[in-house]
Amino acid sequence: MFLRIHNSVWRRPHVAVLLAVALAVLATAPHIVFANEGLEKAVVSFFGYVAILLIKMFGFLLSWAVKLIILVAQHNVFINSRAVSIGWVVVRDVMNMFFIIILLVIAIGTIL
Repeated sequence: MFLRIHNSVWRRPHVAVLLAVALAVLATAPHIVFANEGLEKAVVSFFGYVAILLIKMFGFLLSWAVKLIILVAQHNVFINSRAVSIGWVVVRDVMNMFFIIILLVIAIGTIL
């Protein structure tokens, strides 16, 4: 009896196509899942707390590094020393001379 019904359904092409489409829709339909039930909630909460802990540790390290950089940047006692005053003038003048030489080389290269 079942075999006769089964064979008669597949002999009609529109019924077979309808069944195939229905099966495809049911197979790809979204399944509703709630993340706040049982073990899933515990696992998600655990990884959430771990992520929060890592973010807090990174924030603490970052704020400590910024404070250290500000502390080092505020150390400017050496600016008024004689070595820096004279050294800055010498380095600035030498760099300006090299810049002028580079401009002359570019100009000569453009002319030739």
